[in-house]
Amino acid sequence: MIQRKKGRPAGSTKPIVQKLPLEGGEAAIPPSAELELDSLRRRAYAGVRPVEAKALAVSPLENKGLSKPPPRPARTSLAPAPSLPPAGRARIVVSEDEGHVLGLREGASRQDARKLRAAGPPAKKIDLHGLRAQQAREALRRLLPECQARGLLSVCIVYGKGLHSADGMSVLRQEVLSLLSEEELAALVHCFVSAPERFGGSGALWLRLRRRL
Repeated sequence: MIQRKKGRPAGSTKPIVQKLPLEGGEAAIPPSAELELDSLRRRAYAGVRPVEAKALAVSPLENKGLSKPPPRPARTSLAPAPSLPPAGRARIVVSEDEGHVLGLREGASRQDARKLRAAGPPAKKIDLHGLRAQQAREALRRLLPECQARGLLSVCIVYGKGLHSADGMSVLRQEVLSLLSEEELAALVHCFVSAPERFGGSGALWLRLRRRL
């Protein structure tokens, strides 16, 4: 009796199946399928190139885990508020003729006063009518430095002719002249002159302020 080895029967065309252990059981993969998978892998990765690792530049702050501090806001310089200059630094020479007044700073000339009147009415007008002497002084101490700071160098100051005063003299007129020629506001003054008659005459003063340094 001839014993045959166990294997594929003679004349059988059934391929040999290789069994591979997998999780949960065994799965059979024929050799032809394995060859086909290998060929597919080669064709799929034929044009693929490995990626080269490039070193990234890291700033010192990032390397230390610190973030760049935000920029500081730019400082803005604020214009100082107008202030009165110290008293006694300027001298105004005042002359009067028939109720009309002329005030010149040292270095100014009568030609400056004529130019002031020829230029026409000033753009800024300060009316002191109805104010007491102290109120008028406080108003001028506040308004004239503001005018100079804003570049309003020509100012008209109205104080009246004193027609309703007991002695017919304007009390405010004397206060204004004293303040502009002898006290702290003299440092702001270049010259002043009585206004033309049609703009108040002896009851008003046209004033030219110095430019702010």
